Amino acid sequence: MALEDRNLVVTKSQAACLIALRDRKDSTPKIAVHAKLDMKKTAAALGELERLGLAKRDQPKKWHATARGKICLFETVPDRSRRDSGVPGPGGQRLLKLLNHPMPGREIAERLGITKQGTRQLLIKLHAQGRVNFADPERPFWLVARTGDKTPILSRDEERVLSAIPPEYATDAGKISLAAGMPESKARQTLESLIARRFVEACAGFQGGRLFRITAAGQKHPQYEQSARRSGATPLGCIRTCSQSAFGYFGFGNAANQRRLGCHARAAPIDQCAHAVSQAKAFGRKDWSGAKRAVCVDRRRPRGLGGNDATASRIVSIPPTRARTARLRP
Repeated sequence: MALEDRNLVVTKSQAACLIALRDRKDSTPKIAVHAKLDMKKTAAALGELERLGLAKRDQPKKWHATARGKICLFETVPDRSRRDSGVPGPGGQRLLKLLNHPMPGREIAERLGITKQGTRQLLIKLHAQGRVNFADPERPFWLVARTGDKTPILSRDEERVLSAIPPEYATDAGKISLAAGMPESKARQTLESLIARRFVEACAGFQGGRLFRITAAGQKHPQYEQSARRSGATPLGCIRTCSQSAFGYFGFGNAANQRRLGCHARAAPIDQCAHAVSQAKAFGRKDWSGAKRAVCVDRRRPRGLGGNDATASRIVSIPPTRARTARLRP
């Protein structure tokens, strides 16, 4: 070991930055978060480490520890104290007042009306003062919470799965995995975690299947994104597969799904209609455009497909020759 290494003395902030570099934090914001320093103090410490030959910049924004900086021993001395360094300024006070629950960094910037860069610098300064915490140190601006906030924080996978569950009806794990953009096996594991935390509950589906719906606590959680992509409803089990497409064509599928997937033990009042759709589908099986041969009847009065805005009571099939000339009474 060289004599200059034995007498190496750095400040506490410089030592914290050097440890962050050894932990492979390469950007100034990541180093500042790891070292719990503000951006100004971090930049000054990195500049001094570069002058001592302990750190280097390969790119304008990328820092690395040198070979000497990775193995050297050092002693630390206190930093020079700055007046009012632990008191948040007007911008910090506005942010703390806004942060009444965990919030993404982008939302903080939008609600404060400042740039993302300015929001990051403000959050890093408040983090150095011990006033905010980051849910994910690797992505510190993904979710920010005030120090002492007792709100349970969801992981990124839990947030995606929870936000994929619609509040109106229950759905299955396959559709949740598609909406969340993850494998079904991973979505099932995440669902079990959310069930244990009482943000999701499971209920019995058709033929022993398992459906999932969000609880009131899940809907109120701040990480439940209102604008996220929702999973679709599970197809009705009481309607045959060949009839589901025709049922969706006439616009009854969504309403029927909502009635059934509420997990209530009551029969759906559309069995006769489903049977009529099935017959209409079978009538035109060779020609798949069988929907053109169907007439919706409401209270014994026929209506055209375009004008059937009321709930249909039955559907009847008519031959192709009569379909061209049939006139529907208003």
